Amino acid sequence: ENLEHRARAYFDLGQIYAGSGDHRQAINAFRKVDEIYPDDPTTLLWLAHSLQVDGQQQAAIETTQRALRIDPEDTQAEELLKQLKNPITDTGNPQP
Repeated sequence: ENLEHRARAYFDLGQIYAGSGDHRQAINAFRKVDEIYPDDPTTLLWLAHSLQVDGQQQAAIETTQRALRIDPEDTQAEELLKQLKNPITDTGNPQP
């Protein structure tokens, strides 16, 4: 079985799950991609976002930090990490 095709299928599935709001299934799919290609920052960012939405803040931070170690100039990862470390409530005030 071609690993690249399998990874692509899991990545696409993860995007579909994330887009439909099923972040737990998205997390499972993105983790499968991560098993095949552990150094792909794009997958890590999708995974981090799904972890964040699922309330897994610390795992999202760690995953985003992994993406930044792979690509230190990734501005999307930098932005996500800032959001994760300084979450904003609906009132616009940082959470404790």
